[in-house]
Parts: sequence; C-alpha cells; structure tokens
Amino acid sequence: MDGGWVRPVSAREHGELAYPQYRLPDHSAPRLLDVVRVGLSEARALPYQPENWGIDGTPWVLIERPAAAERARVAAAAVSQGPLLLGSPGRSVPVTQFRNHAAPESLAIVKPANLQWRTTFNNYLLRNVPRVIFDLEDVSYNLPLTDPAQAGPLAAARGRRLYFGRSGHPRRSPGFTDDQLGRTVRRNLLQTGRGRGRSSSGMGRVAHRYQIREKQALLTDYGYNMGGSTDMLLPIFVLLFPGLNTWAAPSSADVCGRCHRDIYASWKKSAHANAMQDDLFQKSLALTESDFSAEARKSCLECHAPIDSTAQEGVTCDYCHSVHRVTFGGPNPKAHLTFSQVKAGPISHAVPVEHKAVFTSVHASAEICAPCHEHRNGLGFPVLTTYSEWKESRYAKENHPCQSCHMGPASGEVVDEHVRNISTGHINSHEMPGSHSAERLAKAIGTDISTAREGPNVKVMVELENQAAGHDLPTGSPLRQLVLEIQADSAGGQHFRERRVFARQVADQHGTVLMREHFTFVNASKLVSDTRLRPGEKRAETFLIPLPEGDRAHLEATLWFYYSPLAEKESETRVRIETIQREVQ
Repeated sequence: MDGGWVRPVSAREHGELAYPQYRLPDHSAPRLLDVVRVGLSEARALPYQPENWGIDGTPWVLIERPAAAERARVAAAAVSQGPLLLGSPGRSVPVTQFRNHAAPESLAIVKPANLQWRTTFNNYLLRNVPRVIFDLEDVSYNLPLTDPAQAGPLAAARGRRLYFGRSGHPRRSPGFTDDQLGRTVRRNLLQTGRGRGRSSSGMGRVAHRYQIREKQALLTDYGYNMGGSTDMLLPIFVLLFPGLNTWAAPSSADVCGRCHRDIYASWKKSAHANAMQDDLFQKSLALTESDFSAEARKSCLECHAPIDSTAQEGVTCDYCHSVHRVTFGGPNPKAHLTFSQVKAGPISHAVPVEHKAVFTSVHASAEICAPCHEHRNGLGFPVLTTYSEWKESRYAKENHPCQSCHMGPASGEVVDEHVRNISTGHINSHEMPGSHSAERLAKAIGTDISTAREGPNVKVMVELENQAAGHDLPTGSPLRQLVLEIQADSAGGQHFRERRVFARQVADQHGTVLMREHFTFVNASKLVSDTRLRPGEKRAETFLIPLPEGDRAHLEATLWFYYSPLAEKESETRVRIETIQREVQ
C-alpha cells in the first residue's frame, strides 16, 4: 500500500470487528482520529468495498493522539462534495450493479445538512433500529445504523430525535449522554445505497475506518465539534483519496515526532524551534514593519518561519529535510525545496517505514546552513557572514562542516521502538547549541591569565584563543559581542575596572553606527571595525592595574557573551562563559 484508505476487516462472514480485535494495550478503544498501527495480512476487496484488508491479529498500537486543530485539519482536507455511492440526484445505486462493475471506492467524508438521529421500531426485527437522517446537496438520506453493539444506546432512546445546530453540538433529550452518543456511531460505515426517487436509504455495516500509509493508520470516530468548526462532519462516510494522509507535506514537526520522538525532543529545545516565537525576535519583527515596511518584515520570515503553514514552529523538520540543493548564484545562497513524502537527509542507507528517504550531499555539508547564516541586505552589505567565515577557515579545508560541532552525537533513538525496533543508542543532536550555550562557548574559547609586577603596577595578561569554532567569535548578528572584564579590589581600598569588546561594528550610509538589529539588516552599508577572533586565532590582552608595593588585590577576569538587539537593558542577553580569579600583590 502507498497512501489512500483501507477498511480493516476480520475473518467473519461480513468482516465485522469485535472489541478484542481493535482494543489498545491499555484495553481502551481508539478515539477520534487517533493514529494507530494496525497489522494487516491481505487484501479482501469486495465489489462494493474495494478498500477491505484483513487484519493479522497482532495488537493495535497507539502512535499519536492528535490535538483538536490537527484533527480538524485532516478531516477538512478530506471532505468530498456531493454523493458518491450514495446515488445521484436522479437515481440510487442498487447492490446488483456492483456484480458487473466493481466500485472504485466506497468511502467518503461529507458535510451533511439537517443532521438528526432517530430510532424507530422495526416490526420485522421486533426491535428498535437507530437511523441517521440528513441532506446532502439536493438528496435526502435515511440510513440505518446496524451494529448491535454500537447502536444499543441509540436503540434505547426509542422515538427520540437528536438534532445538530450550527455549532455541531447535539440538542438531545435528557438521559442520553455524550459518551453514549459518541459510541453509537463508532465504526459505522456506508456500504451501498438504495432508495426511491430523490431519497436514498442504504445498508450500514460495522467497520473501523482508517487512513493508512503502509501500516500507519489514522482512526476516525464520531465527534460533535471538529476543532471548533461550525460545520458538522458526518463520520458515516469517508472518501478515498489516494495518497491523502496525515503526512501531507509540508508537515508539522508534531507529525515527525510521532516516530522520531528523541530527535523531536532535541529539536524542541533548539533555537530553530523557537526562531519564530522568541520574544526578542517578535519585538524586532514588529519594529521592522513599523520602522520600515511589511516587505522588510517578510524578509525576516524567510529564515525565521520559512514555511507558511508551520510558521509558529520556526525552522521545522520539513524545511530542512525538504532541501535538495543549495545554489550560490545570487546575492544570497538559495535553498531549493521539494515538499513530498520523500525526505532528504545525510544517511544513504535509511529505509524508513512511514515515508521514503533519499540521500543528499547537501545535508552532509555546510551548504545546508548557508541560506540562513549568510545574508546580504538590499544594499549589498554582508550582514551575516558565518558561512563565508567557515569557508575561509581550516575547518572547510579539512572537511569539518557545521554539523560536526553543532549536531554531534547524543543519546537517543532515531526511531521510536514502538514503530521500528532498530536500536542505535544515539542520534545526531538537533538541539544545535550555539552562542546562547555557556558550555558550547567555553569549549570554543580557550583562556589563560598571567600576572607580573611592573613598578607601581601589576601587569595582567589575558590570552584568548578561538580554539574550536569554525567561524569568527562572535558570529552572526553584528550586535553580538564577546566582552572581557577585568576588575581588581585591593586591601587598601582601590578599585580597578576595565573591559575589552570583541565585535563587528557596522554603520549606515551616513556613517552612523547601528545599535539596533532591525536597522543593521536593512540599513547597514559600511564596516566600521571588526575585532572578533578568527578561527584558530590567539590574542593577548594586557591591562595595567595600579597597586602599590606591599598591597594585595583580588583579581577577577570574566568573559561574557553579550547581545542586545534592541539596545535596551531589559532585552539584553548576558551569558557568563568563564571567570578566572587570582590574588595579586
């Protein structure tokens, strides 16, 4: 199977499923739009039910219980307009027709009008029979609900009608609970249609409904209100859409997280996942639009929210794993994406279960990072230069791409064991720590301090080395700084403070140094200074502390990462990288 819908059936004469066959490990039944893994044995198509597949008897496993918004999105995407096997406005479809012409499909989701449930006493069966009554376009339907187990609560409500208003919530007689109403229609599925004139009635039969790609199943069930929609979705009918499933690309990271739980958890902690929702970015985004234009704001979102449908997830899974190549012909590197069920990545031997995979060399190189970490503004000024910094370093020559530092091995499983039991014990970290990580910065920068007396002063020498970063330190926004602070407090009451800043200063066309980030991205046109540490560079900084002979002082040398994109005290970020203390005299 490759997409589309199936109807799991048992070996019974009519294929109906008993509770033990579809229960979950916790002995509950699947709920509305649960994603469930179901073992299937063979196709058992009937002329009027081509989607039938026999179950193999293995326990069903709950993979995901989607939120209401995701359920509504999936259901709405599958809605069909108008009758299919229900009959056309001019005629109904008799069962005998399928003996010579098999149905191409038997499942549909529709939006009915004037929906109501009603129970009537059947004199032939000598029992109450629940029915569903509704209109679809200009055809009316009155269909029986024939599963005894599920129809029981409705049958007990003899003669009652249950109507649905615009909100999708039922107006019902007292004594009939929501839970009972939900259970009554679970697994009911239209089989065919019979009727007279412009009214069509049909036979309903018990059958679970699933949206399946290979052996991943999306179970549908009854629900009053699909994520707040004002249109009721009648679950008796489900439409076959080849290839339609919850993996429709571009997908939410939540979909990927169903199978790649550890990788998803790692990514959730990353700056990529928070790229859109970060408070500082949101403030800068608002200022960009108010101080410049909506078009300038849009340019920010090209990297912070590259996929419109998953914008709030920032740089999400389906962005990176849909990139197939990166080109460098224009002013900025450009990622070329193909959204599909074939996910691109750096592993050549991957054989996933729920989608296909293809190896792309770009995912094993620094080029995958270039479109968002190398940027010239509209004036042609290079605001972000991280990729070109790496390109000029020994790390590029020695084939150490960004991933070798920022996506190193971490404990975890690539695929959840409930999906596929192929334990590896490690993943490539998708947390991708950088300048906001004190641990990462401490590994990148080596520090050493020495002191010597020179007459009435103490000479302090601090040596800094960019020992492990494949780019300048700091890199990225020109407003990022490394700050070395020296302070000494003597026993005699003297106090000494001095600082050195390592950063790149940029200015606009008038020579005004830019101190707010959105101005640097739009107006920067000149480089004022650049005192950052190049990859592999060592630099010694010297300080002279006035300290009379015989006096003693406590010395502290602290290295900070500092970032203030809005030039406001309340919005600044300060990360202490290292503090070295000495007693000097």
